[in-house]
Amino acid sequence: MEENNVKSRIFHFMEYKGLSQSKFEKAVGLSNGYLNNLRHSPSTDKTYMILEAFSEINGVWVLSGVRHMLVHAELK
Repeated sequence: MEENNVKSRIFHFMEYKGLSQSKFEKAVGLSNGYLNNLRHSPSTDKTYMILEAFSEINGVWVLSGVRHMLVHAELK
């Protein structure tokens, strides 16, 4: 999957973590099927929920595709 938008980067992270879409949505507190219905980037509050639920994900990467996917990779 190409990582040219926020939605595709979220799916890439889910694949990395081995999470199904429903498990990811539940962990974040999103409604069932939220990601399927997402046409563009999630709202600011939904993005914040994702970053809160998964503290290892790099917010800069989620929003722009720049840098590493994981925060700890930035520290190396």
